[in-house]
Amino acid sequence: MPRYVFHVRTRHRLERDKEGGLFTSADAAHVTAIMAARDMAVQDQLSGTLDREKRIEICDEGDRCVATVWLTTVAGL
Repeated sequence: MPRYVFHVRTRHRLERDKEGGLFTSADAAHVTAIMAARDMAVQDQLSGTLDREKRIEICDEGDRCVATVWLTTVAGL
């Protein structure tokens, strides 16, 4: 199974995922990233720190970005 990593990018920084996870496909990784983004958006909204530019970049083993999940999109903002 291919490994995908979920880098979190904000307006001011990039937090690289050093471990990632094994997924059956890029679509499976995308579903996981959507769930993670929803959780992050809720936590950020509750703490009043939601960055409208915050997103999860799903990257393959070669560190090529295959998809992006914006927190504002999954939070319905």
